Amino acid sequence: IIPSLVNYVVSLDSDTELYTRIDKFGNFENLVIIPGMAVRGIKHLLNNAFIDAAHMHGLGNRDGLGKSYLAIMQDGNHKSHLIGIGTGGLESTPEWLFFLHFVLDLLQEKFGKDFNLFADEHGAIRAAVNLLAPDFENFYLCMKHRQGNVNKNFGVDAADAFMQLSLAYTRPQYLQAHDRIVELSAEI
Repeated sequence: IIPSLVNYVVSLDSDTELYTRIDKFGNFENLVIIPGMAVRGIKHLLNNAFIDAAHMHGLGNRDGLGKSYLAIMQDGNHKSHLIGIGTGGLESTPEWLFFLHFVLDLLQEKFGKDFNLFADEHGAIRAAVNLLAPDFENFYLCMKHRQGNVNKNFGVDAADAFMQLSLAYTRPQYLQAHDRIVELSAEI
Protein backbone atom coordinates (compact mmCIF):
# COMPACT_ATOMS: atom_id res chain seq x y z
CA ILE A 1 0.00 0.00 0.00
CA ILE A 2 2.90 2.41 0.70
CA PRO A 3 4.22 2.44 -2.91
CA SER A 4 0.72 3.12 -4.24
CA LEU A 5 0.32 5.98 -1.72
CA VAL A 6 3.64 7.48 -2.83
CA ASN A 7 2.66 7.22 -6.49
CA TYR A 8 -0.75 8.77 -5.85
CA VAL A 9 0.57 11.74 -3.86
CA VAL A 10 3.30 12.47 -6.39
CA SER A 11 0.76 12.20 -9.24
CA LEU A 12 -1.19 15.07 -7.63
CA ASP A 13 1.86 17.36 -7.70
CA SER A 14 5.05 16.17 -9.35
CA ASP A 15 7.16 18.58 -7.26
CA THR A 16 6.01 16.93 -4.02
CA GLU A 17 8.68 14.85 -2.32
CA LEU A 18 7.50 11.89 -0.25
CA TYR A 19 9.80 9.65 1.76
CA THR A 20 8.98 6.56 3.78
CA ARG A 21 10.92 4.30 6.10
CA ILE A 22 10.02 0.65 6.52
CA ASP A 23 11.58 -1.56 9.21
CA LYS A 24 13.34 -4.86 8.51
CA PHE A 25 10.05 -6.73 8.96
CA GLY A 26 8.25 -4.66 6.34
CA ASN A 27 6.33 -2.53 8.84
CA PHE A 28 5.75 1.16 8.23
CA GLU A 29 7.81 3.44 10.48
CA ASN A 30 7.91 6.98 9.07
CA LEU A 31 6.51 9.22 6.39
CA VAL A 32 7.80 12.66 5.38
CA ILE A 33 6.11 14.89 2.81
CA ILE A 34 7.71 18.02 1.40
CA PRO A 35 4.77 19.60 -0.47
CA GLY A 36 5.36 20.71 -4.03
CA MET A 37 4.06 24.16 -3.12
CA ALA A 38 6.91 24.42 -0.58
CA VAL A 39 9.51 23.32 -3.13
CA ARG A 40 8.26 25.94 -5.60
CA GLY A 41 7.38 28.68 -3.12
CA ILE A 42 10.26 28.62 -0.63
CA LYS A 43 11.96 31.41 -2.58
CA HIS A 44 9.11 33.71 -1.47
CA LEU A 45 9.39 32.88 2.24
CA LEU A 46 11.39 34.49 5.02
CA ASN A 47 14.49 32.55 6.05
CA ASN A 48 13.04 31.45 9.42
CA ALA A 49 11.84 27.87 9.86
CA PHE A 50 9.93 26.56 12.87
CA ILE A 51 9.78 22.87 13.78
CA ASP A 52 7.82 20.91 16.36
CA ALA A 53 6.08 17.62 16.98
CA ALA A 54 2.43 17.17 17.89
CA HIS A 55 0.84 14.42 19.91
CA MET A 56 -1.48 12.02 18.09
CA HIS A 57 -4.92 11.48 19.59
CA GLY A 58 -7.00 8.36 19.42
CA LEU A 59 -9.92 7.97 17.06
CA GLY A 60 -12.83 5.85 18.21
CA ASN A 61 -11.41 2.76 19.90
CA ARG A 62 -7.95 3.23 18.41
CA ASP A 63 -5.07 4.62 20.44
CA GLY A 64 -3.20 7.66 19.21
CA LEU A 65 0.33 6.43 18.67
CA GLY A 66 3.40 8.33 17.58
CA LYS A 67 3.79 11.95 16.61
CA SER A 68 3.19 14.31 13.74
CA TYR A 69 6.29 16.28 12.80
CA LEU A 70 5.84 19.76 11.33
CA ALA A 71 8.03 22.40 9.71
CA ILE A 72 6.66 25.81 8.74
CA MET A 73 7.96 29.11 7.42
CA GLN A 74 6.35 32.51 7.09
CA ASP A 75 6.01 34.91 4.22
CA GLY A 76 6.48 38.68 4.45
CA ASN A 77 2.87 39.06 5.63
CA HIS A 78 3.47 36.66 8.55
CA LYS A 79 1.28 33.97 7.01
CA SER A 80 2.49 30.48 7.85
CA HIS A 81 3.26 27.93 5.14
CA LEU A 82 3.87 24.23 5.64
CA ILE A 83 7.23 23.14 4.23
CA GLY A 84 7.29 19.64 5.69
CA ILE A 85 5.03 17.23 7.52
CA GLY A 86 5.78 13.78 8.79
CA THR A 87 4.57 11.03 11.01
CA GLY A 88 6.51 8.57 13.08
CA GLY A 89 7.11 7.15 16.51
CA LEU A 90 7.59 8.98 19.76
CA GLU A 91 9.88 11.98 19.77
CA SER A 92 13.42 10.63 19.64
CA THR A 93 16.65 11.46 17.87
CA PRO A 94 16.17 8.81 15.12
CA GLU A 95 12.66 10.12 14.39
CA TRP A 96 13.88 13.73 14.19
CA LEU A 97 16.87 12.67 12.08
CA PHE A 98 14.59 11.11 9.49
CA PHE A 99 12.27 14.14 9.33
CA LEU A 100 14.91 16.88 9.54
CA HIS A 101 17.15 15.27 6.93
CA PHE A 102 14.63 16.19 4.21
CA VAL A 103 13.57 19.54 5.71
CA LEU A 104 17.18 20.70 6.11
CA ASP A 105 17.96 19.58 2.55
CA LEU A 106 15.18 21.86 1.29
CA LEU A 107 16.33 24.79 3.45
CA GLN A 108 20.01 24.41 2.62
CA GLU A 109 19.27 24.08 -1.11
CA LYS A 110 17.55 27.48 -1.07
CA PHE A 111 19.35 29.40 1.69
CA GLY A 112 22.70 27.64 2.18
CA LYS A 113 23.45 28.28 5.85
CA ASP A 114 21.68 31.65 5.82
CA PHE A 115 18.48 30.61 7.60
CA ASN A 116 17.28 30.38 11.18
CA LEU A 117 15.77 27.29 12.76
CA PHE A 118 13.52 27.59 15.82
CA ALA A 119 12.37 24.71 18.02
CA ASP A 120 11.32 23.83 21.53
CA GLU A 121 13.71 22.45 24.13
CA HIS A 122 13.34 18.76 23.25
CA GLY A 123 16.78 17.14 23.44
CA ALA A 124 16.08 14.90 20.45
CA ILE A 125 15.71 17.94 18.17
CA ARG A 126 18.97 19.44 19.36
CA ALA A 127 20.77 16.11 18.92
CA ALA A 128 19.37 15.61 15.41
CA VAL A 129 20.37 19.12 14.30
CA ASN A 130 23.87 18.61 15.73
CA LEU A 131 24.23 15.30 13.88
CA LEU A 132 22.87 16.56 10.55
CA ALA A 133 24.48 20.01 10.57
CA PRO A 134 27.22 20.16 13.22
CA ASP A 135 28.48 23.56 12.02
CA PHE A 136 25.02 25.16 11.84
CA GLU A 137 24.93 28.17 14.16
CA ASN A 138 21.48 29.68 13.62
CA PHE A 139 19.53 27.22 15.79
CA TYR A 140 17.34 28.88 18.40
CA LEU A 141 15.19 27.51 21.18
CA CYS A 142 11.78 28.99 21.94
CA MET A 143 11.87 31.40 24.88
CA LYS A 144 8.36 30.34 25.98
CA HIS A 145 9.55 26.74 26.33
CA ARG A 146 12.66 27.94 28.15
CA GLN A 147 10.45 30.02 30.45
CA GLY A 148 8.49 26.86 31.26
CA ASN A 149 11.68 25.02 32.12
CA VAL A 150 12.89 27.87 34.33
CA ASN A 151 9.48 27.95 36.04
CA LYS A 152 9.56 24.19 36.62
CA ASN A 153 13.07 24.24 38.07
CA PHE A 154 13.28 27.61 39.81
CA GLY A 155 9.74 28.97 40.24
CA VAL A 156 7.48 31.68 38.88
CA ASP A 157 9.63 34.64 39.97
CA ALA A 158 12.67 33.27 38.15
CA ALA A 159 10.58 32.55 35.04
CA ASP A 160 9.22 36.10 35.06
CA ALA A 161 12.73 37.53 35.43
CA PHE A 162 13.92 35.33 32.55
CA MET A 163 11.15 36.67 30.32
CA GLN A 164 11.89 40.26 31.30
CA LEU A 165 15.51 39.69 30.31
CA SER A 166 14.45 38.02 27.03
CA LEU A 167 12.14 40.89 26.15
CA ALA A 168 14.44 43.75 27.17
CA TYR A 169 14.84 46.29 24.37
CA THR A 170 16.87 48.92 26.16
CA ARG A 171 19.98 48.77 28.29
CA PRO A 172 18.11 49.91 31.44
CA GLN A 173 15.49 47.17 30.92
CA TYR A 174 18.23 44.60 30.44
CA LEU A 175 20.16 45.73 33.53
CA GLN A 176 17.00 45.75 35.66
CA ALA A 177 16.14 42.18 34.59
CA HIS A 178 19.76 41.10 35.03
CA ASP A 179 19.87 42.52 38.57
CA ARG A 180 16.60 40.69 39.41
CA ILE A 181 18.11 37.39 38.22
CA VAL A 182 21.24 38.00 40.33
CA GLU A 183 19.01 38.78 43.32
CA LEU A 184 16.98 35.60 42.76
CA SER A 185 20.16 33.55 42.33
CA ALA A 186 21.17 34.42 45.86
CA GLU A 187 17.79 33.19 47.11
CA ILE A 188 17.80 29.89 45.19
